[in-house]
Amino acid sequence: MAGFDVVAAICLEDVFHQCGPGHFDVAIVGHGFSIHERAELVRCIHGFFHLPVIVIAQGQWLASLRADSQVDVEASTEELICSIQRVLEDRGARPSAVAV
Repeated sequence: MAGFDVVAAICLEDVFHQCGPGHFDVAIVGHGFSIHERAELVRCIHGFFHLPVIVIAQGQWLASLRADSQVDVEASTEELICSIQRVLEDRGARPSAVAV
């Protein structure tokens, strides 16, 4: 509803499959992944695709994840959209597609 195209990936392999042929402006890593999986996803998304990453987490931000932003799992949709817009503005990009 916010005007973003969103593509879902449920594992690292999906991320490579989805991000390889397409172009995305930001990646969102959900709270359903373990800490280790989130760290691996953030590292790969930054390293291979050079995308900013927003982590959805419960509680305090884990600085070791090195995400560009964090949104609490209880946050509203509007808060997530604001986070996406802030991250993209910081990079000087206009939003078009989001990998989740």
